[in-house]
Amino acid sequence: MNMKKYFKITILMLTVGLCFSCSDDDDSITTGSYIPKEVTISDWGTADKPATWGNEIVITGDGFSASTELYLRPAESNIDPDKGISLEIVDCNASSIKFLAPLAGGNSEYELLQVEGDLVYSLGTIYLKDEKFPSRLVGPVNNNEWGVSASYMDFKYERGKLMEIKEFSTSDQFGTSEGNCYTFIYDGDRISSLVKTQMGDLVVKTYTFEYKGNTVLVKSDDGSIRNMTLTLNNDGVMTGRTEEWEQSNPIFDEDTWEIIGEYTDYYKDVYAYTYDAQGNMSGYTVQNLMNGDQISDSYMRFQYDSKHTFLPHILPAWFWAITYTDVFNYMVGYTNNVVGYTVPGGGGPFARADEVTISYELEYDKDEYPTYIYTLNEMFDGSIEKFKLYDVVYN
Repeated sequence: MNMKKYFKITILMLTVGLCFSCSDDDDSITTGSYIPKEVTISDWGTADKPATWGNEIVITGDGFSASTELYLRPAESNIDPDKGISLEIVDCNASSIKFLAPLAGGNSEYELLQVEGDLVYSLGTIYLKDEKFPSRLVGPVNNNEWGVSASYMDFKYERGKLMEIKEFSTSDQFGTSEGNCYTFIYDGDRISSLVKTQMGDLVVKTYTFEYKGNTVLVKSDDGSIRNMTLTLNNDGVMTGRTEEWEQSNPIFDEDTWEIIGEYTDYYKDVYAYTYDAQGNMSGYTVQNLMNGDQISDSYMRFQYDSKHTFLPHILPAWFWAITYTDVFNYMVGYTNNVVGYTVPGGGGPFARADEVTISYELEYDKDEYPTYIYTLNEMFDGSIEKFKLYDVVYN
């Protein structure tokens, strides 16, 4: 073999080998692997305190600037930063940066990447809660000789806060019709009021919330005023509630039946709540008083599944406990989903029952979030019929 030719081939092989070697060792340019950087994660975003959508995560270190860009990519993945999740930065200086936690969407561990021009730094692992948020509930769909009709509830969020729930229905015969709209107003991170409107801007009910230590003062107004006092423990869990209102009644003349005056009755309901180990409300008792005398009492006990609740903890659990009959015809669990509740028997079709249990059946996706919620109704012949309450669509 010609020695000059052999020497050229040898040099070429060595050069190629060196190029591959440099590419493996230089983390700043290798696809999928970036320059490690020491930082500290404050409060939310650690393994012990994973962040939920909208939480502020603070990173302290060095080398941040006005041009810094932050991205998340699933841990142990090799995707480029711009194919990951771009983060909303809310504050930045040279030694710290604050950003809002995004919606995790099925993952819980992410690598945090800092982009400075052509350089990419790996800032370690950020932990997010594995959660989903409903974007729409679809009610029963009816198909008859007039066409197809269905009802919906759409959810609007902003930075992890629930801002609006809007009801509407569609039908082949009448088109789209607006229903109730619920607008959520916040003071910082706390709910300050809930406004229920119809036909666009007609206010039909409001709730206002005032916080005083472990007490929340709530006023509901739908033409008549009801005042509630919620008692919370140190973890913010509602342990008691009193609800008070008054009702004016006319006084009639016994002969002419003309109104000659009025008197006022004063009502008060006193609730006590209990919870299971997962934080779900296991039940409550209530005493009903009129003019200081107890006139009745009642209770409710709840049963739960072991899956993810369809509505995560974007509002305190007590909020849905006092408003659910206005918003959902279904009780929202804190950690898990309600699959049944038990109440005392009474008149009507349940007159012979000491207790009555209303049951639900749920179907789930692969991440164990409910996708379908059904009510199970006992018919007069003793058979059980299943009726769809909601389809749950997630964003």
